[in-house]
Amino acid sequence: MRKAIVETATGLVINVIEVESDDDGGYSHWACPDGCELIDSDKSGPGWTWDASSQTFSAPTVELPSRLSVLMAGATTVFTASDDPEGTDVWEDKDSATLAAERTELLALLHAKLQSDPDNLTEAEKLKMLALERES
Repeated sequence: MRKAIVETATGLVINVIEVESDDDGGYSHWACPDGCELIDSDKSGPGWTWDASSQTFSAPTVELPSRLSVLMAGATTVFTASDDPEGTDVWEDKDSATLAAERTELLALLHAKLQSDPDNLTEAEKLKMLALERES
């Protein structure tokens, strides 16, 4: 049977295992780690959370970076994975038109943030905005 090893204090799924029950339906042949419990689980995985009150598992949420943070990182290369298993993955320099378009987009995003939330503009964002203003 598939079981989640859940940290009792936090509800965090540490691991998921397949374990057969004993003849009496228990799991005495397998010792659960201290501070953990085994919960029946057909869909959870490591990193999920267990809510004991609702008896449900929840998948972890992953926050994707905003377009502003991606552009602030200033990547000047693009990764291209090969479709051919024998092929080579490559990093290629972005062309000048793409870089110019990204700088324009970044400046527009920074101006929008300045207008909507000026108190939360970081020093790095302020400096980047000044540099982009000087370039244009």
